[in-house]
Amino acid sequence: MSRMLLSRDEFVEELKKKTEITMEEWNVDLYRCPRCNGAVKRDYSTVWMSDPPKYRYFCRECGNYEEIM
Repeated sequence: MSRMLLSRDEFVEELKKKTEITMEEWNVDLYRCPRCNGAVKRDYSTVWMSDPPKYRYFCRECGNYEEIM
């Protein structure tokens, strides 16, 4: 990891402030995994059609995943 990652809670707070997701985030480490502190990225292959849409996020290290806004 080349940069300091946010915690999951910090990431969710920042995400609430955003109005659109850019493709620049496609393969970027977004926050630290709450389970192992590994890097978590967004899985664009799974999207829930809620309002706002939810995405699946997964850890590159341990495989832990969760669905968040």
